[in-house]
Amino acid sequence: MTGFGISDLSRNFALRGINSDLNQNLLRLSEEMVSGRSSDTTLRVNASFSFLTQIEADLIQTEARSFALTEVALMAESQQTSLGRLVETADDIFGTLALARTDASTLSIDITSTEARGLLDSMISAVNANAGGRFAFSGTQVDTPPLVTADELLSELATALSGATTLADLRLAADDFFNLPGGGFETTVYQGTTQSLSPITIGNGETVALSLRADDPAIRDLLKSVALVAVADAPGLLLP
Repeated sequence: MTGFGISDLSRNFALRGINSDLNQNLLRLSEEMVSGRSSDTTLRVNASFSFLTQIEADLIQTEARSFALTEVALMAESQQTSLGRLVETADDIFGTLALARTDASTLSIDITSTEARGLLDSMISAVNANAGGRFAFSGTQVDTPPLVTADELLSELATALSGATTLADLRLAADDFFNLPGGGFETTVYQGTTQSLSPITIGNGETVALSLRADDPAIRDLLKSVALVAVADAPGLLLP
């Protein structure tokens, strides 16, 4: 039986072809490694791009969730910081009042009222703090500070209390100003809306609600207590 061998020339051509393929593959793989992308996407995905579309959709959803989480974190941190400052202010004013009870002189009352005005200003500044240009206690009206200035509040309160002739009348007038629906607080002091922010979706059906506003009864009561101390030295008011 006659055998057929491969000539040296044919072997040389075969080796050159293999070497060329190896070089091309090496160049392609090097480019893919550096760029992180396949040189032939169609071949890589077996001509099916459906899962790439899903990946892109997942990336968009992840980005949106990340933005929402950042927004929630900023608003929540702003509210927490503000509430912390309110608690500190309450501690300060109650400590001042405890000391003032031992000295009911006109000078002591003046000093206490002056300090209360400073603390009220700090409280309102805390509530009016904003996070990323959004005011956390204004309800849906996030572009507006929730409260007027301390001077404006005290001016409106002094007007509301001016007709009181007894301490009981003064307390009732203060309650009406701060707590009565449609009263002075709601019409002249609070500048936000009565509608809280809608719960913010953070993904997978989960939401976070930041519903606390500056017209919350607890915040009103604290403002009322400090404001009454701040106007204690006002002429004509019957505050002991």
